[in-house]
Amino acid sequence: MRIGVDIDDVLVDALPHFVAAFNARFGKAVPLEEADWDIFRVFPEIPPAARRAFWRTLEGEGFLFQRPIRPEAAAAIRRLRDLGHDLFLVTGRLPWHRAPTLQWVAAQGLGEAFADLLVKQPRLSRKKHKREAAALLRLDAFVEDERRTAEALVTLPLTVFLLDRPWNQGPSLPGLTRVRAWGEVFAASLGLDFGAGMVYLL
Repeated sequence: MRIGVDIDDVLVDALPHFVAAFNARFGKAVPLEEADWDIFRVFPEIPPAARRAFWRTLEGEGFLFQRPIRPEAAAAIRRLRDLGHDLFLVTGRLPWHRAPTLQWVAAQGLGEAFADLLVKQPRLSRKKHKREAAALLRLDAFVEDERRTAEALVTLPLTVFLLDRPWNQGPSLPGLTRVRAWGEVFAASLGLDFGAGMVYLL
């Protein structure tokens, strides 16, 4: 199979840390249920200069590269690779993140696990980028955590797994399978066996 894998909040925790940093910086109290990488749309009163300064601070701190890939996610990726599936990282990270992301993935011991890494162009939304990438790569399945993106992906002929997170709640949709664990994704739905225990993300 050809499987697309998101990075942030699929392989590594990211959005909760982003929201915590946002709340601390701007004195807000955004709950995880309302977490969003585009959070500034909700707070138009925050001036553009302050927004840019916040992003520069995160970039300077290496925000996207501070945390390791979750062990259970890494184990699932290795298992899929060993079974001969083609894996592709399809991320909302931007072009200037590509090289450091590849270095970060290699440092996690997964440098040979993925056939390619597709980053987002600034002109595209994340959902459009991932839908276009999934079509280009002719993916059979996609593992995602953002609901808007998953809703765009289900318009393609592929299996979409939405990892259950506080920020992606909502009604079920045809073609969208909500799962809590890598074990649920691959053992149950793709016919792969991870052994007696489930491999949990949450």
